Amino acid sequence: MLNRLTLTAPAVLGLLVLAGTAPALPPMGAFSIDLGGSYSAVSTKDIEDFYAPLTLDNHAGSAFGFQGGVAYNVSPSFQVGAGVDLISKQYKVTWSNGDVDTWKMPALGILGRLRWLMPMNSPDLLFAISLAAGKYTLSGSSLTYTDPTFSYDFAGSTFGGVLAIDSEYRLASSVAVDVSAGYRLATIKTITFTEHPTGASDTVLLRDGTKASFDYSGLVIGLSLRFYFGGDGSSVTSQ
Repeated sequence: MLNRLTLTAPAVLGLLVLAGTAPALPPMGAFSIDLGGSYSAVSTKDIEDFYAPLTLDNHAGSAFGFQGGVAYNVSPSFQVGAGVDLISKQYKVTWSNGDVDTWKMPALGILGRLRWLMPMNSPDLLFAISLAAGKYTLSGSSLTYTDPTFSYDFAGSTFGGVLAIDSEYRLASSVAVDVSAGYRLATIKTITFTEHPTGASDTVLLRDGTKASFDYSGLVIGLSLRFYFGGDGSSVTSQ
């Protein structure tokens, strides 16, 4: 009679390790730091609303940013942590006479993070789904004109977050590169201004009397480096 051989999940994982194809999951107890940049496909409508009923045909915007954070592996498959999401949103509106209105609307998000890690078919590659949520606050936001007589500073905040998927590839024993794509939901719906040099302050309104808003929602793409520290038995942190 042939003996029946049963392979349990730990036994299969052990064979994969011996074969050099262990999944690239970090170990429980590992810490990581990630630093990188982002690009956000944010709407221009929030600025266009200030000029209604005029139609802007000569304006340009950008929303590059910085992302970074720290994380702790509560298990090989789950990370919890905190991070920052800085969106450097800016618009320039050029008038027919050459005058320029410069809108600088950077917002800084302080976010809690949860990340679910899944191994791929390579020992150096993993797939992840992440959720980040927290408070976004205007930071250094202003409106300036070609004529420097008047300018405005803005303040405001909101609750928002980012849902993303990402792919992490190990470059070295404790270093990985991460490419992510997701959607950010964050709109600051109440904004106050301070006028310079008068010092006047009030809520920002549109021409029709409704409250103005700054919108940071939209597709966000990120590229970052992740550095792992600590933990035992990981194919990411040891070889």
